[in-house]
Amino acid sequence: MYYVINGQGGGNTQVKRFGEIIHAVHAKDIRQKLGITRDALRLYEKRGIIQPEVDPSNGYRYYDDWQMNLLWDCKYYQAMGFSLAEVQELLTARTLGDIESQLARREDEMRHDLRRRELALSEHSRFMEELRSSESDLGVVEERDFAGCIYVVEREEHRLPADVCTDAVAFANRNAALMKPYFWFPVAGERRYFWGSAMRLEAYRGLGEECGREGVVELAPARTLSTVLDAGERGGFGADLFSDFVKCAVDDGYTIAGPLHGLLLARTFDSAGCHRYVRAYLPIE
Repeated sequence: MYYVINGQGGGNTQVKRFGEIIHAVHAKDIRQKLGITRDALRLYEKRGIIQPEVDPSNGYRYYDDWQMNLLWDCKYYQAMGFSLAEVQELLTARTLGDIESQLARREDEMRHDLRRRELALSEHSRFMEELRSSESDLGVVEERDFAGCIYVVEREEHRLPADVCTDAVAFANRNAALMKPYFWFPVAGERRYFWGSAMRLEAYRGLGEECGREGVVELAPARTLSTVLDAGERGGFGADLFSDFVKCAVDDGYTIAGPLHGLLLARTFDSAGCHRYVRAYLPIE
């Protein structure tokens, strides 16, 4: 048995339930004062996390202290990164040990996320330095030490390979802030190339998360010749873009010691069209 004694929605309301007078708050005030959306309230109700009192005459929903405490718990656990299903498990845990194990697992995940963010910040700063020098490096060939990277193959030229490793791609997606768009010509002198995502070896080792070996290529640290080139509009990227660069290396007496590879730095658009700046590395001896 439920009915409103006073209050018509808004502010504190007294309701009588099974002969007991309780204080409750209308859903509108919950949304406004706790910053919880109507959809979120309905979802919590649908999942059985909260059970508001419903006025059968008009469908108004009222929340007593118990329900509001559950809402605060929901906000806290979701802010900690728990999914709604996990929140529901926490709110219905049988023992304190059950809650502790969930929180300990989330603590480990948060520490890993923090390490990932710290690495991402470091990689971002490094990339900013690379970007600042890219315009002055355009067309300039110089010796440069390549620090090494792990490379997840995602595309063969313009096609998705049939044997793309979904686990490796999932790793790249999880750590997208540490990855850069990367190209690779696996056989020196051939025109065939791949696109994918690469993470510097130093960042990968600092991350402490294995990506497996299937679908992943490790490009070892090496002495290289390097330059920045503009691939321009659609169709401008390919082996021909690097032919003068490779010829320059051979003409200067270098021995090519490995496949050409590099990263996409940035795209810009001006009155002349699209510019795609790439940093190329050519291993040498």
